[in-house]
Amino acid sequence: VKARIPEALDAVDADNNPAALPVADLTIAAQDSIGAPVQTTFRVFMQRENQLAITDTTLFVNDKGGKNIDDKDDIEDIKPKDRLELEITAENAYDRSTNLDMQDVAVDIDCDKENNFDFDEQREEIGDIGEENEETTTFTFAVEEDAADSDTKCIVSAAGTDKNGAQHGEKLTFTLGVERESHD
Repeated sequence: VKARIPEALDAVDADNNPAALPVADLTIAAQDSIGAPVQTTFRVFMQRENQLAITDTTLFVNDKGGKNIDDKDDIEDIKPKDRLELEITAENAYDRSTNLDMQDVAVDIDCDKENNFDFDEQREEIGDIGEENEETTTFTFAVEEDAADSDTKCIVSAAGTDKNGAQHGEKLTFTLGVERESHD
């Protein structure tokens, strides 16, 4: 069996998870040992290589330092009234020879306890990213004065399409631990 990856085959599902997607149904017909016909059909899946990556994520707290964030990191010691800047870099990993820009790239942040934070924006439109290039965007948000003493799971996702309409993207999950002082 020969197959060709359809040009518009998505690399990720609707939640930006890498996924093998159905592309065909294959039917095999034969005869059993007594000559009776047998047939079976099964679904064929293919997975396209994702070409849009989050290559760098850095958190600045109150304009100080910068902590690199990797997937599933826990960031502790966040305090009420802290001002956070989350800098995200997205890269188009297509080789220049492909002539495939990543189009309409957007980066989103979503946190499960959003009432702990005051976001300026939760979606940044990067636009197009050329082959072997990257673009950086920044989310700015404050920890609410009455934020609960708890951990908040956040997801940053980048998504875009190539010129064939194939969806590419990646997401990164991390936890922000808000810690209140006993007098807060």
